[in-house]
Amino acid sequence: MSTVETNAASPAFAATLPPGPRIPKILQGLAFGFLRRPFVHLVARRYGDVFTLHVPIYGPIMVVANPQLAKQVFTTSPDVLGNIQPNLSRLLGPGSVFALDRDEHRQRRRLLAPPFHGKSIKNYETIIEEETLREIAGWPEGTPFATLPSTMRITLNAIVRAVFGAEGAELDELRTILPPWVTLGSRLATLPKPPQILTRYTPWARLAQSRRCADIPLTSGAQWPA
Repeated sequence: MSTVETNAASPAFAATLPPGPRIPKILQGLAFGFLRRPFVHLVARRYGDVFTLHVPIYGPIMVVANPQLAKQVFTTSPDVLGNIQPNLSRLLGPGSVFALDRDEHRQRRRLLAPPFHGKSIKNYETIIEEETLREIAGWPEGTPFATLPSTMRITLNAIVRAVFGAEGAELDELRTILPPWVTLGSRLATLPKPPQILTRYTPWARLAQSRRCADIPLTSGAQWPA
């Protein structure tokens, strides 16, 4: 399931949006924020695979609930489906593929695509096996435990090694830097970014510092935010 924020500034554009629930915007926002999965499934049963939600702050959000249609959205040429602001560049930085549009977006995707090609993934089997064995070596025996944190660490470490080529001290640094950044970013992803970050102790300031630490090795003097 995919959600696409829309800039429906004009009545003509708004008229082209798919149908959606008519309940007040504040109620849609509360349902989308706290009961997202059951709410979206309920609306999908009523309005079909593509529908529009209206939530506070974000405005109209078009939801694509069909896997084939969602794939079409993500594979559409940037000349046809443009980017919007703000987007995930709030979390990942202005140079991320999420922040770019048209030619810049196309060029960045060409750089990112080869490491994730099916034939390339085949070459990563040894790295994935090594990271899996490293992780399960610390699993407790005879005691139930949550496996999600372990699988996330395996995935992260394999990506850092295979895609970014990090090894040794650099790999250890990124293993320390990235998990808190990902956790904090996932929590802030659904919140609007304030126009100004007034203090370095705010979550947004910590997120920005985390991103700088990922760009600059800790050995060069960057300090991880407390």
